[in-house]
Amino acid sequence: MESLDLIKAESSGCQSFDRDKFKDYYQICLEEEKKYKHQYSETFRKFLLLFILEKFSDFKAQIDERPDLLAEKEIKALYTYVLLICEQDLAPNHFLSNFSSSYARRRLSQGISRAMLEILSMLEDIKFSAETEKKLLNLDLFSLKQKIPDIVFYYGDYILKRSLKEKYSSLEDELLNFTFIDICDGVEEVGTRLSAERVRLLAFLYRRTGNSEKAEEYMLEYRKKIPADIQSTLSPEIRNIQNKKTFPSDQVLEHWSEILQDCDEAQKEVLQLTGIYLDTCSYYKCDDCCNYTSPHMSLTEYRFMLKWAEENNYSLDIAREKARKIQAEHQKLFGEELKIIDTKAKDKQEKGLENPFNFKYSCPFLIEGRCSIYHARPLLCRGFGLSSDDSLAIKTCNFYSNQYMHNCSRDNERYVYDMRPVQAMAKASDRFITKQESSDEQQLKGTIVAWLSEVT
Repeated sequence: MESLDLIKAESSGCQSFDRDKFKDYYQICLEEEKKYKHQYSETFRKFLLLFILEKFSDFKAQIDERPDLLAEKEIKALYTYVLLICEQDLAPNHFLSNFSSSYARRRLSQGISRAMLEILSMLEDIKFSAETEKKLLNLDLFSLKQKIPDIVFYYGDYILKRSLKEKYSSLEDELLNFTFIDICDGVEEVGTRLSAERVRLLAFLYRRTGNSEKAEEYMLEYRKKIPADIQSTLSPEIRNIQNKKTFPSDQVLEHWSEILQDCDEAQKEVLQLTGIYLDTCSYYKCDDCCNYTSPHMSLTEYRFMLKWAEENNYSLDIAREKARKIQAEHQKLFGEELKIIDTKAKDKQEKGLENPFNFKYSCPFLIEGRCSIYHARPLLCRGFGLSSDDSLAIKTCNFYSNQYMHNCSRDNERYVYDMRPVQAMAKASDRFITKQESSDEQQLKGTIVAWLSEVT
């Protein structure tokens, strides 16, 4: 994987991890989310209702009365779909005014293209009449490229992310033969950005179609072309991929292996969407995170691990002995052992209480640089480098973080596996199990060391 060699990271960064700084960063993310969380306007929602009810004539009549409302790009995008569904031609200056400056036209092309695909994604979840459904399904947004060139990239991204295989052949043709026209000609920074994006999508396309040689070729080219402003100046936008399966609390433990398989499938999708390679840890021969600390796990995860060990004749004796030695060292340094805590209790809900100190130790299950309970490993191990448990920050080391930066789209999107739904299932399962066994509902969380040495 020659393209990985272009990613420069001296270490995983795990050795310098500081929990206090992480808490500060987490708080900043929360504030940013509150500040920039997008909400559609009341006017847009009124027009969306007309669209949902398929009152296209009323929609057009209201726009004829108030054409100034088209200044809101989401309304203009929705209006565009009305005209396309009604098979009406778009005016030459439908998207971009002839009087706009070159800079404004470039920005508008990007903004309206993005809005077009955001709205199309929204319309996917709405049940329309058979006729309207058919027209939406048969839309070819590439036909708009003479008016808004950026639509090629956003529509291509849309096709690939939704695995619309029937459109792959047309996408390949569009990407291979598209030339930057009108507003993009002669503009160096925009041309560089669009050229890089074209190559990224070609790499994505060939990954989707199983042509790994071509995918690597284009990914290598992309990493050489990617503009620095994507990596350094654009704020990352988190996009979540979630599990498809859910179970009631009394069935979670029974189906945990199936849930974990579902997690793996979600993470494969993240890898597809980001271009991050599954064997990043192996490629860099890195086990830093396993040697820095052991992750926390729930009661449900621990019970499943015990069951897995029994079914696979895996002896826990060595791991338990390692855990006891780690606890003794922790007791010596900090005056207490690592504990299992009940996060349902109000005074135990702060992050990191189960492992409160910067205390370096190797996971008891790490043997010769490899995890010896790989299938039964905790959720945090499965998701590290690819996941988020708050939809704000990515849990990752420098190697994965650098891959994200080198693979990001022109909007600096960071696709992640959203751990919240499966973590919620584990918590619900813990409450069910503890109530059944002790009549006291608890949501238990502790490090692998604490569970193996059974400190509560």
